Amino acid sequence: MKFPEVASRFAEAVIGRDYAQAFALTTKGLRTRMSLEEFVAALENAEKDVVPPGTYGLSSNSMTFEGLVKAYDELRTPLPQDIKPESFRLWMCIEFIPDPHDPTELDACYDVWCMVVNEDGEDRIAYFEIHKPEWTQRTRTFETPFTVHVKLIKAESRSTADGPEIPLERYP
Repeated sequence: MKFPEVASRFAEAVIGRDYAQAFALTTKGLRTRMSLEEFVAALENAEKDVVPPGTYGLSSNSMTFEGLVKAYDELRTPLPQDIKPESFRLWMCIEFIPDPHDPTELDACYDVWCMVVNEDGEDRIAYFEIHKPEWTQRTRTFETPFTVHVKLIKAESRSTADGPEIPLERYP
C-alpha cells in the first residue's frame, strides 16, 4: 500500500522538532479544535518517558469511513463536522522509533494514529491520537496503549473492532 506523503512529511517534521510545520499539515478543522501550543504539549508529553524519535514507520488498518462513523456512534461522540465521506482517505499509524544508533533499550517511542483526509485537493491529518507502542522494550514486555487526547482533557478509551482505542471525552 502506498501511504499518503503527508504522513511522511508530518513524521519528518516531528522528528526535526519543526512542530509548526507538522501542525501546518493538519486540517483547518483540527487547527480550529486545538492550538499549536496544545499540539506541541501533546507531542512533548508523548516523549517524556522515552528518547526522542530518530526515524519512523508507517502502517494502516482497514478502517473505512463507515466504520469510523460506527465507532463514533457507539461512543456517542459526534464525528468532527469537517470530516466527510468523500474526503476520508485512510486511518493509519505513524510509528516513531528511536534512532538506530541511539544507545537505548527501547524499540519504539510512541505511535500516532491519524486520520488522513483530502482538504482542498491536498492530503491532511484531520485527527490524531498518541499511544504508547504495544512493544516498547527489547525484552518484549507488553504495555497497554494509552490515549493522550489532543485537546488535553481527561479522557477514557475503549477498543473498537476496527482500530485502536478511540477516546471518550469526559469534561471535568
